[in-house]
Amino acid sequence: MSPRATRAVQEAARRIVRERDQDRCCMCGIHITDGNGAHHHRVAKGMGGSALLESPANLVTLCGRGNKDLCHGKAHGNPQWARNHGWIVSRSFDPAEIPVDMHDGWWLLTTDGERLPYTGEGAA
Repeated sequence: MSPRATRAVQEAARRIVRERDQDRCCMCGIHITDGNGAHHHRVAKGMGGSALLESPANLVTLCGRGNKDLCHGKAHGNPQWARNHGWIVSRSFDPAEIPVDMHDGWWLLTTDGERLPYTGEGAA
């Protein structure tokens, strides 16, 4: 069983993700204002979540305030498309190894909060 994420771990990861994503939706690129955004878990939280799921490699900023709204809704409402573009990652994979098709190109997200350009298979 994975260790649960503490509030401090969650807050630290989300701070890193906010800085990395610069308050922009990673899918469409719009600037997020007035709380109209959410941290999307590429590997779903499921029941309870774990510290591993709170890694910056697993979190991306998307516009929308729930799983049915704007880009956050697009990721959840189109699971096959979202898998093909790295927005949803199976639990059997490490999200740090799965590129994601962001508004400004394909990227690998690191556990320390960096974005590395991805030019391999699947990248446009």
